[in-house]
Amino acid sequence: MTWKLSVMMMVVAGAFCSCKEKKPDTILDKDQMTSFMIEVYLAEARVSSTIFITDSARHVFGPHEKVLLQRRGIPDSVLRKSYAYYMEHPDEMQAILDAVIDSLSLREQAAGQAKPAP
Repeated sequence: MTWKLSVMMMVVAGAFCSCKEKKPDTILDKDQMTSFMIEVYLAEARVSSTIFITDSARHVFGPHEKVLLQRRGIPDSVLRKSYAYYMEHPDEMQAILDAVIDSLSLREQAAGQAKPAP
């Protein structure tokens, strides 16, 4: 009896492990999350370059984030769920962060090349 129970438990465990978790429909996909995070980083950079006190910059940035969400039509609950999902799936979050870094690096290089030499 215990042998059959052990085999059955292994089959059930294997079935659970082999099933790939489906991404909820209520979160942003990788491209949307990457694009939003790029916009957030750029907005934070603009705010922090004009305000030198960190606490003040955080206070001022709050409304900017709400505007970014409204402009994209993203409810804040979807953003929170998306962050939570990607934090629980570090490989996917790493792919998003790599894309954000690559995009920002390319923008920085392009901005550096666009400036005339003194």
